[in-house]
This record gives sequence, C-alpha cells and structure tokens, in this order.
Amino acid sequence: MSETFRLLWKDLADNQTNFKIYRSSSGTFGGEEVLIAILEWNGSTWNFSSVNGLSLDYGLYDSSEAPSSVNVVWGAQVIDSVVGTWYYGISSGNEAGDSDIVPTSTSITVT
Repeated sequence: MSETFRLLWKDLADNQTNFKIYRSSSGTFGGEEVLIAILEWNGSTWNFSSVNGLSLDYGLYDSSEAPSSVNVVWGAQVIDSVVGTWYYGISSGNEAGDSDIVPTSTSITVT
C-alpha cells in the first residue's frame, strides 16, 4: 500500500538555490533522517529530482519564481510506499551551505 499527500512549505529566504526534502521515522532531524528529494535552481527554472527511490512529483505554484522571491509557497506531491510512520522536514541551501532541517507539520502512516 502507499500513501499520497502534498507537502507544502513557505520560502522565507531570499538567497537559496535549492531545497532538500527529508524523511524521519522519529520526528526529529539531526542524524537519522533520509534525504528523499532535491529541488534546485539552474538559473532560470527549478529542477526536481527524487533520491533513494521515493516517488515524488513537484507542484510548484510558479516554477519560474526566482530564488530571491520570499513568502512563496512551494509544494511536492509525495507517494510513499515504505511501511511505517514518517515525518518530513525541509532545508534550503546555497553556495555557503544548507540550513538546518525544519520539521513540517506533516506526518503519515503507511501500512
């Protein structure tokens, strides 16, 4: 069985060039989380790639929003088929490095 849901987050930075989506079984982030997707700015559009075999489709509200845009709501459709209860977090990054992972309010249970 799998669960499909939309993961949403608000962009509060004005200098990011990527977002990373993580999954955790404990709800805490800082060691045991798994990177599941990367959304990268290539200079004119955002490119989305899944990591670790999880099925995701991105649904940006505007895929041409430049990294300098603030308060844009982003979204990814997640299709998770790994049995367990999962929590999700987001980090943003640029050439200086990645931010801390911020937990979202989204959790799901796949049976």
